[in-house]
Amino acid sequence: MRTTINALTELKQLKGRFKPSNNKKGHISKTQYKSHDEDLANKQPNTNTKAKNTDTAQSIPFRFTLSQTNRLFELNKQAIERCKLNFPDHYHHKYKLAEECTEIAKRLATARYLIKCLKSYTVEQSQEQDSMTKESLAVLHYLADKFGEMSEFVKLVDENGNKLEHFDNKNDLEG
Repeated sequence: MRTTINALTELKQLKGRFKPSNNKKGHISKTQYKSHDEDLANKQPNTNTKAKNTDTAQSIPFRFTLSQTNRLFELNKQAIERCKLNFPDHYHHKYKLAEECTEIAKRLATARYLIKCLKSYTVEQSQEQDSMTKESLAVLHYLADKFGEMSEFVKLVDENGNKLEHFDNKNDLEG
C-alpha cells in the first residue's frame, strides 16, 4: 500500500510508459506500452499450444482446468434444487438470482463484443497481446456461458419442481 499520494508524479510516470506508434496508415493512432509486455511475459503461463481460433474452442480448455470454479457452479445448482424442495416459500430469491445471472451474462457478452471491436481497430499487435486477447475472450465466453446456464437452470427447476430428486448431503459434498 502507498503511504503518500502524489498524483502529478504518478501521472508523469504513467505518461513515460506510453509512447505513440509510428503508424504507416496515419489515420489511426495507437499507443504501445513499453515495459508492460515484459512484466506480463513473466507472469503469464506458456500459451504455445492453443486451440483453434473459434469461440467454442477457446473456452474448452477452461472447462477442464477450472475444476473448482466448475464445482462452485454445480454446488450452486444443487443449492437451487434444494431450495425448491426444502424451502419453496423462499424460492423467490432464486428468481432474483436468475435475473442477476442473466444481467451478468449480457454484460460479459457485451464486453466480448467490445474487445473484438477494439481489436479490429488495432493495426498491429504483438503475439503476446494477441494471445492475451484470445485468452480474455475465452474467459469472458466461459463466464457468460456459466452464468447463462445458472439462469436457465433456475427456470428449469421452477418448471420441474415436483420431479426433482432428493439429495443426500454426505454424497453431494464428497468428490
